[in-house]
Amino acid sequence: MLTHSILPAILAALSLWLLVHFDRLNRGNIDHIRGQHGAHSPVYAWFEKTCGSARFALTAIGWIAFNRPGIQRP
Repeated sequence: MLTHSILPAILAALSLWLLVHFDRLNRGNIDHIRGQHGAHSPVYAWFEKTCGSARFALTAIGWIAFNRPGIQRP
């Protein structure tokens, strides 16, 4: 019973923390790659697409952890 209430909260908090720090880290990396390879290069496009996918995955993990069926909220 304890894992049903604590584990989703831990997963959601971890995904939110990762999302914030990943976004902050990648803002600098994207600017660096844009300056080094140019805004229209395949390297820049791949990096931006990968960051978007990871951001979406972390958001989905947090949403699923908070909105699982069977969780009773006060």
